[in-house]
Amino acid sequence: MEVSVSTTPDVIMMEADTEKLGRVFNNLIVNALKYGDGGKHIFLDATKVGSEVVVKVSNDGPPIPNDALNQLFDRFYRVEESRSQETGGTGLGLAIAQSIVTLHGGYIYAESSADLTSFVIHLPLKIGQTLTQRGTEK
Repeated sequence: MEVSVSTTPDVIMMEADTEKLGRVFNNLIVNALKYGDGGKHIFLDATKVGSEVVVKVSNDGPPIPNDALNQLFDRFYRVEESRSQETGGTGLGLAIAQSIVTLHGGYIYAESSADLTSFVIHLPLKIGQTLTQRGTEK
């Protein structure tokens, strides 16, 4: 698969826990590789919109059925149980990704069509009190 990366503007600065967000992006990219059977591209797009950054991780593999989109972030949910033997995994990756994004004051959702499946993340450029306070609690 070919990976394309684009940002608008070219450089976007934000406050975040890089290790935790790295885990989110790793999960989404690995999922695109695992489940994007037949796809040729993975697109990583980051755009600054007002006081937030919108990040899309997309692939041109087979679409996710519409009735599954709302359940993707549920713990242990798998779109097709039969795929778990082929691809491994526990069905926890997207639930963990959602938790990390939420701790950063953002949100994540999925959209899928015949052309692209995208995971869209909205994150504030500046972390609010939620994450900063958690880091200082004992």
